Amino acid sequence: MVRTEREPTMRTKYDFSVRSLGWSLALGSLLLAACGDSTTGPESEPEPVDHAENVVGVQLVLSARTVATYDGPSGTWSDEFEVEVGEFTGHIDVRFVDANGVAVELGDDFYLEVESEDESIATIFQDDPGGFGIHIEGVAEGETEMEFRLMHGAVGTGHPDFITAGLEVHVHAHDDGDDDDAGGVEGVQLVLDGETIVSYDGDTEMWSDEFEIDVGETSDHIDVRFVDHDGVAVELGDDYYLEVESEDESIATFIQDDPGGFAIHIRGVAEGETGMVFRLMHGTVGSGHPDFITASLHVDVHAHDDDDDDGAGAVEGVQLVSGGETIVSYDGDAEMWSAEFEIDVGETSDHIDVRFVDHDGVAVELGDDYYLEVESEDESIATFIQDDPGGFAIHIRGVAEGETGMVFRLMHGAVGAGHADFETEPLDVHVHAHDGDDDDAAGAVEGVQLVLGGETILSYDGDAEMWSDKYEINVRVLSRHIDVRFVDHEGNAVELGDDYYLEVESQDESIATFIQDDPGGFAIHIRGVAAGETGMVFRLMHGALGAGHADFETEPLDVHVRAN
Repeated sequence: MVRTEREPTMRTKYDFSVRSLGWSLALGSLLLAACGDSTTGPESEPEPVDHAENVVGVQLVLSARTVATYDGPSGTWSDEFEVEVGEFTGHIDVRFVDANGVAVELGDDFYLEVESEDESIATIFQDDPGGFGIHIEGVAEGETEMEFRLMHGAVGTGHPDFITAGLEVHVHAHDDGDDDDAGGVEGVQLVLDGETIVSYDGDTEMWSDEFEIDVGETSDHIDVRFVDHDGVAVELGDDYYLEVESEDESIATFIQDDPGGFAIHIRGVAEGETGMVFRLMHGTVGSGHPDFITASLHVDVHAHDDDDDDGAGAVEGVQLVSGGETIVSYDGDAEMWSAEFEIDVGETSDHIDVRFVDHDGVAVELGDDYYLEVESEDESIATFIQDDPGGFAIHIRGVAEGETGMVFRLMHGAVGAGHADFETEPLDVHVHAHDGDDDDAAGAVEGVQLVLGGETILSYDGDAEMWSDKYEINVRVLSRHIDVRFVDHEGNAVELGDDYYLEVESQDESIATFIQDDPGGFAIHIRGVAAGETGMVFRLMHGALGAGHADFETEPLDVHVRAN
């Protein structure tokens, strides 16, 4: 069975106040038990060479820094431990040391046991049962103590050779006072093309202006900057993200460039007025808490002004451009395409820019209230992926062997409700059977490997539709970093393009769930939530993150979560 270790990825901050704590020697008493000293006769086992009698203290080491030490003779810790509610520390090595502070070499029959006096305040996660690597999590505001024991024997049934006094753990409510985090935030700036178009003052709780946009118009890229009193952007950690809320999405909405990212586009949907609230969030995207919230930005959406000179009247043709080259073009006068489009079954094209051009083949400048509509005449043969709703960038995908057509329309108005200003004849799309020679696409994928610490711990055979084993983990344990590799018949990793991503589905998140290092990334951690069994499905997705389609999908991996 596969056993796991835990190594979380969350960023953690500590505050240690050095002081001598008045621990009683009773709590700090060390049990230098003379394990193996008794003689039971000539057949007794030999005494281990690397015994624990040299242990006189403990060091807690995080990121190569000793954050707390324990002195056995005095029964005191050098520091207390401070953590915030909801914080999960990085990997902490627990080292048992001699009088010189040197780690004592311990045999395989020694293990670590840690006990939190109040797990409703703070708890610990051990990388392996009995292992010397832990993580501390702040659960609720308050104080508790943690006792560290060096145990001798079989894990779960051994006896203590060394016991520390309780390490005092203080769990604080989230601290907004850091100068390099959200504590310094006093306002917001919306920046477009390098210029601040509107700003928010946290003291007065007012915006400097309202935001105006036409129906069907989508703004250019807007940077949302959280600033201090002097209007200087505050440097924020990786665990901060942006959340925007439109009070009436039927009037105006927004598009976020990346989930939680600080770049957006605002779009007018229908004539009217609404508001938008901007929140600086702290934590994991989708489950964090707000550190700064603005009052509502007033957004006015006006009826479209038909006096635009940059409309579709000059459009006479279309060019499909990939990699900077025009791969096929359409002549509006002749109502003909210059060539057909060919693609393999299961293949998704690279990014294709769709350009509407004049008689000279020069791209026509279009207003923000124009958008692209594409129609596949038979989606069972070929379909497409649009990078943004109504956007002028697409990918074409071969679904099944055959022929179909694709019509391209230049639309005017709100996305989904506009009218066509220009329409092509169907582009002939030929979808061929996959030739199997494409080493850099998902067609070569025949299996999956889960790799931990450089070793394959589990594999999936696409032909047999079976996993090599089940996956086992304990309740409240988070695995170390697991690389998910999609491999060919020989077990070699298949080289995938940037438009592939990983999707994982837990069939019962109350039993086991996962954390993805990056949205769509190929590195995960699996977490045991409650004792029981569930399955996890791994999918190789192709297309825009969150809107792609599955090129390869496994049967569920059996995940067994054991009670501690």
